Amino acid sequence: MPGTCAECTDTGSGKAYTRDSEEDGLQPQEYCEARQGKCMRPDGTEQTACTDGMCNVDTCTAGCSSGTWISTESDCTANSGTWETYTWEPATWVTYNEVTTRSTCEAAGTGHFCSTCSKAGDYSTDESCLDAGGTITDLSGTYGTENECKWANAKCQYCSVPASSYGDCMNKGTCKDPSGSVKSDKNSQGACTGCDDCGACSDGGTSKSGCESPATWADNTWEPATVTNDADPIFVSFSDADEDTCRDKGDSYWVAKENWWTKKRAFIPGTAIPGPPMVDYTVDGTCATGKTCAGSCFEHLEGGEFSIRGIPGDLLYDNIMGGDSSYVSDEKFMTAVNAGATAAEASSGADSSYFEALKKWFIMVNSKVVDVNVSGASKQGITFEASGLIPLMYPSNLGTIKAKPCGVTGAAACPGTLKSTDQHLFIYKPVNLAGDNSLIDIDSGKVTVIGGSNSGEIDMSTTEDVKISGITNTGTVSISNSQGVIIGGLPNSGAITFTDTITSFVDVVNEEAGTVTINAGTYSTYNTVNKGTITLKSGAKVGGHIKCNTGTIAIEKGATGSITIGAGDCQGTVTNAGEVAITYESKTEYVVSQSLTFGGTGVTAAKLDTTSGKKAIAESIASALGVTSASVDIISITDASRRLASGHSRRLSSSVQIDYTVTVTDPVARDSAKTTMEAIATAPATNPEMDAIVEVVALEAGIEVAAITPTAEAPSVETVEPVDNNLDGAATAAKTSAVMAVVAGVAGAAIVIAAA
Repeated sequence: MPGTCAECTDTGSGKAYTRDSEEDGLQPQEYCEARQGKCMRPDGTEQTACTDGMCNVDTCTAGCSSGTWISTESDCTANSGTWETYTWEPATWVTYNEVTTRSTCEAAGTGHFCSTCSKAGDYSTDESCLDAGGTITDLSGTYGTENECKWANAKCQYCSVPASSYGDCMNKGTCKDPSGSVKSDKNSQGACTGCDDCGACSDGGTSKSGCESPATWADNTWEPATVTNDADPIFVSFSDADEDTCRDKGDSYWVAKENWWTKKRAFIPGTAIPGPPMVDYTVDGTCATGKTCAGSCFEHLEGGEFSIRGIPGDLLYDNIMGGDSSYVSDEKFMTAVNAGATAAEASSGADSSYFEALKKWFIMVNSKVVDVNVSGASKQGITFEASGLIPLMYPSNLGTIKAKPCGVTGAAACPGTLKSTDQHLFIYKPVNLAGDNSLIDIDSGKVTVIGGSNSGEIDMSTTEDVKISGITNTGTVSISNSQGVIIGGLPNSGAITFTDTITSFVDVVNEEAGTVTINAGTYSTYNTVNKGTITLKSGAKVGGHIKCNTGTIAIEKGATGSITIGAGDCQGTVTNAGEVAITYESKTEYVVSQSLTFGGTGVTAAKLDTTSGKKAIAESIASALGVTSASVDIISITDASRRLASGHSRRLSSSVQIDYTVTVTDPVARDSAKTTMEAIATAPATNPEMDAIVEVVALEAGIEVAAITPTAEAPSVETVEPVDNNLDGAATAAKTSAVMAVVAGVAGAAIVIAAA
């Protein structure tokens, strides 16, 4: 089904934003009707104190005549009010069937409107106004474009103390001691008042607890900073140039915009449906009787189970292989990845025909097989019973994706000279959705998974290598048999089970809801953080270091090995019925910091400083530096300014500064990351690692890559020494370096495939 353009109308006060995805467990239309309507009093007026999130179809039953939101009849009576019965009027969900695309649905002047906040400040979203205690007013019909909306009522402001924005100013002030002298070391209200040294004793002492009679104690005073509107009208172009003019007045000047552009209509993607029947192929992927299947008859797929195999008459063989199986191997691909080749280098020269064929395979698999319905997730049952490299890029799955062996009894022959063990399923940023049949099932060949999320089920029973990095797991994962498992940068809130594997964990975070069960096999861990439950069963042999344990580690009888766990508050709960030697020690950490700035019209903190935006940027930085995404912390994303030679602070054209850190325990990883960061700072406009980060920033900002000008500061390194560090880091260094190389190489592989 195509997408739907919809609008939530007849909404209550401050509730005009139309959702386009599930919120609070409700679909957009349900949320509109049950959360965004009006709570009406008996006199026909709206109970405006009942704001979004507080008032809904379930809570709008009765209230107090005082007009304030009082939840109990006794409190109402105590405040001299009368208890009233309320009536809920649902908002109206309106659809526009003539609109078929997101851009036409959300067009300016039609699909957007201008909002303003009752509370003075600098706002860009409904949430920022409501969080500040303000109410939202809809200015629909007053301003028809985003620029007109944002600049109406904009003000050039300055702060009584050095500050960079309205919010920054409101958090600052001046601390004075009882004599009236400024305490420059007390730069916040909490540090100025209410503490033991926040004042002076008449006997000259500085401790309140030590100030004894007959001496008297006097507290410091805190004078909040004040915001003043500049009296000179400066806005002429209503653009970045006006912001520059305002900021050029001094270090503590900025432009405060009280209005923001809100999405009035939302585009809801269509429901996923199975693909139409194949024209010339039967359900098992072979050519139908009387049909000629070479060339172009893979335009449609059967709606049920569909197999892709490497034999004559099959989709893969007829349309791509042409009898030559050499290109389908991952050998040349992985050689290019391990050599650090660019897309241009990999797809030229002696291997150009290989990458051209790989590109064709990539396009067919991802446009014809994985995303059968481009507006939703695939519900196909897809089985790869071939061999060689199988790249799946950004697959959304509500069905099954399986990898089965070829060349065995009951299966198709393997293509050419390849064996079933040569199969390499390469999955980049999958979204495996929660559903009764949502399954990724790998029981043959190698598998690499980079990024994405799993809310469904993943079952990997292959004996070949398994490499997983950066995927967020809330579902169920089972890994067995493989003797080469590497798990890096994985946050887990679901259930993961390992059985009879040799596995290395690097930078894994097991959240409070997460469970990890380790059965027989050999397991090494480095920089793991456990907040949930880890269970070691009989036959499990473990070694390595757990950075911090605030959850539970249960070691059952028959488990062996030795591990170190962070000391102090990081010891957590450990029950040890097995033969595992445990030492509580911490490790030296290296924190490498850097600031990146991205200038260009349309690049704003509001677009990048989102949960998905920060995750994507962190992943791109991690790939560029050869570390796991769990090692990267986005400290802040702010609208940036830079110092001119004249000493003025001048705002770049819609520029954003991203401050981030990389935390590692391995000196080799530290030095490698620092070297790459220095190269980025030296030549940001031509550095290939920075180019990859710019691509992600451009995607999140919704602009062209060419419109962005990047700059970077030189990195700095901080060494954080533990009190009780006695560990030998040689094994950690070796294992970590190996994993980082895999992560960086595989992330680069996605670029090679897409651009080949």
